[in-house]
Amino acid sequence: MEPIRYAPKIDHVCDDPFHSNAEITLRDTRVSPYASDIRTAPLDRVSLRQLKEEKYTGSTIFVIGLKEDLRIAKTKGNDTYDRCGFPRNSHEHLCKNNKNDPESVLGAGELYWEGGEIKAINNFSETFAQPGTDDTGGYLLMLEMKKVLENKLGKEGALDLRPYHSYHQPDYFERIVQF
Repeated sequence: MEPIRYAPKIDHVCDDPFHSNAEITLRDTRVSPYASDIRTAPLDRVSLRQLKEEKYTGSTIFVIGLKEDLRIAKTKGNDTYDRCGFPRNSHEHLCKNNKNDPESVLGAGELYWEGGEIKAINNFSETFAQPGTDDTGGYLLMLEMKKVLENKLGKEGALDLRPYHSYHQPDYFERIVQF
């Protein structure tokens, strides 16, 4: 069965051509309008391997692209920029493709880490109106995200018995279930 795709909500699309899924171009117009005042700020994109090796503790956000590519960013130091109004490390930026256009995803949410291990997962994203497990397609979303994450984590990455915090849109009612 073909997985369900989730498009960004219309009010959660970064249409700034200088904001990509890898970096944001900033220009301080208060100093000077010239190109020499332009600088880039990379997203805090990380890989599962990096998080495991540094024994990361904290939270990250993620999106699962249409080709089951996993894009992860740390949420610490999440500054907001005025051109698009979205935080640098946000689902709005992670869902952009290589042509810098927002695209649909197979899933999105947050991962909670302790000592380099995933301790909990959720589907919370204000960018995508994903269903909760009580909604049509919500349970399939949970299983699809689990499958992709386990494929990326390798043999030792089984997520069984880890909590999955399922949020129902639009009121963000939370329900905790087990994988």
